[in-house]
Amino acid sequence: MPPKGGKKRPGDYDWIHQVSEPNQIGPIHRRRAAGLEGWAQCPFNPSLNTTAVSSRPIAVGGRQGKGAINTQTNQNGSRHQGPSSDGAPPPAKSGASGTSDDEIIVIKDSRCQKKRCARNPRCYNHLGVEEVLSETKESYLARMVGEAQGKREEGRAAGLRNLGATCYANAFLQVWFRNIQFRNGVYAAVQSSTTKSPLYHLAMIFASLQYSGRAVVDPTPLIESLGLKKNDQQDAAEFSKLFTSLIADAFARHSDPSLKSLLNDMFQGKMEHSTTCIHCRTTSRRTESFLELDLNFKNNDTIEQCLARSFAPEKLEGDNRYHCQNCHSLQDATRKSKPVTFPPVLNLTLMRFRYTASGRVKNKANIKYGKQLKLGGVKYRLYAAVVHVGASALHGHFKCDVFDEQAEQWLVCNDEVVETPQKSKKRKVDAKSEQPDQVTCDSVYMLVYKRDSEVAPIDPPRAILEKVEEDDQALDRELGERAVKKERFDDEFGHIRGAQMEVICHLPGTERIVAKSMLERFFHADTMDGLFRPPDLDSVTCYHEELDPAKGDGCRLVSTQAFDLLTTYFPGLRRMEPCKQCVQDEWERLKSSSNHADLRLEFDRLNVPPQEYVLPKSWLSAWRKGGMTTKLPTHPEHTLFCDHGARFENDPKTQVTVSAASLALIQSVLGDFPAFKADEPICATCAKSRAGNEDALEQWQAQVKDERVIGKAVRAHSAMVFGQEFWALPKTWWRAWEKWCKNPLPEGKRVELDMGVCEHGGLNWDPMMEWPKWVDEGGWTEIKQRYGEDQPEVIIKLGANPLPGKRTNVVEVTPPACPDCCEKRSLDFTKATVRIVFGREGEEKTMGSRRGTRSKAKVQEVEVTKNTTVKDIKLEICAVKGISPISQLLRYKSRELDSSETIEAIGIGKDDEIECEELEEGEMGVDVGGRMEGFGGTALVGNAECPQCTLLNPNGSATCQACDYPFIVN
Repeated sequence: MPPKGGKKRPGDYDWIHQVSEPNQIGPIHRRRAAGLEGWAQCPFNPSLNTTAVSSRPIAVGGRQGKGAINTQTNQNGSRHQGPSSDGAPPPAKSGASGTSDDEIIVIKDSRCQKKRCARNPRCYNHLGVEEVLSETKESYLARMVGEAQGKREEGRAAGLRNLGATCYANAFLQVWFRNIQFRNGVYAAVQSSTTKSPLYHLAMIFASLQYSGRAVVDPTPLIESLGLKKNDQQDAAEFSKLFTSLIADAFARHSDPSLKSLLNDMFQGKMEHSTTCIHCRTTSRRTESFLELDLNFKNNDTIEQCLARSFAPEKLEGDNRYHCQNCHSLQDATRKSKPVTFPPVLNLTLMRFRYTASGRVKNKANIKYGKQLKLGGVKYRLYAAVVHVGASALHGHFKCDVFDEQAEQWLVCNDEVVETPQKSKKRKVDAKSEQPDQVTCDSVYMLVYKRDSEVAPIDPPRAILEKVEEDDQALDRELGERAVKKERFDDEFGHIRGAQMEVICHLPGTERIVAKSMLERFFHADTMDGLFRPPDLDSVTCYHEELDPAKGDGCRLVSTQAFDLLTTYFPGLRRMEPCKQCVQDEWERLKSSSNHADLRLEFDRLNVPPQEYVLPKSWLSAWRKGGMTTKLPTHPEHTLFCDHGARFENDPKTQVTVSAASLALIQSVLGDFPAFKADEPICATCAKSRAGNEDALEQWQAQVKDERVIGKAVRAHSAMVFGQEFWALPKTWWRAWEKWCKNPLPEGKRVELDMGVCEHGGLNWDPMMEWPKWVDEGGWTEIKQRYGEDQPEVIIKLGANPLPGKRTNVVEVTPPACPDCCEKRSLDFTKATVRIVFGREGEEKTMGSRRGTRSKAKVQEVEVTKNTTVKDIKLEICAVKGISPISQLLRYKSRELDSSETIEAIGIGKDDEIECEELEEGEMGVDVGGRMEGFGGTALVGNAECPQCTLLNPNGSATCQACDYPFIVN
């Protein structure tokens, strides 16, 4: 068992004082040094029948432990739980209440845990043995061969694969496919050359559902061409509206007039809205088209009642009165909506979902609908019902019941599974019955009614049909390859499990050492090639090619029998023991460290006055800690000698005095080395040179002390006072002056004041664009006393806000800035620094915008040349701030910058500022909580989000405009 608390057990070197010579270090010492001794074995006592490996799980028992294994097999081959390590008998099992031979019995031992026992060389659990014992042949074959791609049975309809949360799309695809007129239109409108369009992929799905040999059709190409996210639950009705609108646009571009208006001819009706003034009886009318009717409903309403309520007159009175054009005033009125014409295919959307203060909720009321509906004197027959299964509006599952006109039967379409109502547990309607049967349902979401009509189906275009035939051939090849693959792995399973179980039976022991990672690879091997692999020795060996004692926690002790078996499967596996040389080196180090402690005590005893010699303080401190066993006090890192071989300085901060006896003790251990006496004079040459430098330093310090008054004058007026005159100082001079105050220039001279007055009498810098420093009149007097009375004055006034087009709060400047000279000075550089300003203080992200900005209020300086591009700057920002270039919006003087533009082309000067906003790409549409949702960022709303960089691209783009990701599937 590992030490209590699960802490790492260090190598055991408690024996170092028991060994006086290296040749006395024996095998047990070396194993103790590697941490391989003193451990108790975790419960693991298998006795498995390895002569016959079946696909049934092997009964496993044991003491309590995740994977703590203790199994036995009796003479007749039956398996029963073996005794625990404390000798307790196994629990009784009898009759139906007992444990069958096919069960896995795992009794947990809380002491044996993966993390706790990770370094226990005698813990054989958590290496993969549990998986070997529990995996059946069926689960192994399913994992290795993969899911079977089924062939469609004769006379059965194909399903659609659910890609994660695409059931809403699958339901409507099945409904549209079985609308023969719509399917014919798709076949007629599609062009084989436009293989990237949603219409093409829709035609491919229809053709596959109609003719493919696959039991399940994959809609991935269509879903990806629309930019839909496979794991996002969406609203089915919204998808229907947007997708049919997208297909209608594709139809409208066709040259055939009948196709141009096909969807309108099928789904579009006319609704008349009329408003009648109660006072003058004047009626105003307007007509609009509709593709579907949205119906509110109450519990146990019939469809007829819902329609009647939707078309019932509405009174406009009180605050909701109508402005009558005839009366020229607000009047009470009656408003009424009435369908003028109904379409051949009528879509009725039931308003199942509504918004409340707490969010979106589902209306679970029952609705009654029949197989027939009479509207405007025309009889409609129920054709499809889309159902939402689930109590919540935020998640659930969509499926549909649809009538197949060709097969003349109802089908229940539930993603991959399509069956007839007789096999479904839910009651369905009988389309051919003359009785007006009604169905009561609390989950129906949309109803589709059709007029009776005879439409002959047409075949898909030949190019699409050939694609389906090619896919069928590929399916046949897949099934053939899968059969071969299954046969191969069926055979390998017995060999692999037989080899693994034979090793498991003989695993416990202490005679041999193997790498833990090698055992893990062996027990996780799922192919024959995985069994026969070179051993992993580098992870546990030292440079002497023996077991590194510092890596003993990565090893396991095993029996000789198990080791011999492993050599069969790991070519090159050899016997290893902890490295003799490494253990000896560590023994010597620890022995020396122990001796060093005694030496340090002896040094302190001898180091008493008189202390006549000096040693480097840094060296002696390191030596006392045991870190200076090879470096002498004369080492360049610590030496007190100068380049002339004499004493460099006499500074108690860098040296310490020692006695002659203590110095002799160190020299006797490390060897002889020169040392100065405490009264040794310093080097005359070095002293003279240092004196000259000290004079210059003292002069600079005196100047800085004198000019501190300038800094105080600037800091005294750091706050803005509006309307008062101040004397401005150029920012470039101020930065250089501050730098000089901290470190003297190489020549020792201070920075001369240049106020930046140009030959035209103006300034070659603009205080309204570059924040200056300023002082009052007293501060300016102090500056003139030090830099000359003839210094030109630059007087400014501050205001509450910058002037239009300006950056600073300077509103008046005398003399004014010279535009030509300012521009010339700004653009005159080889290398310059540009300031990147992230956001602006006070900016906030606005809920509902497609792109939000996050206020950083930070500045980054970037060094540029005239040929530096905006893209280069974005990469610099990315390297420092971690903001992806795609998410950066750079502006200069309120103009957005293109990535290809250069600094010179833009006209950016030195010390200019570029604004950077970090963008958050989101989806269009926000719910009441501000969460981005819906079909934003998809082709259904005119743009598609790149799955790699999230940029919104125009609909129809073949690749992402930013990263060239090919997000449209051929």
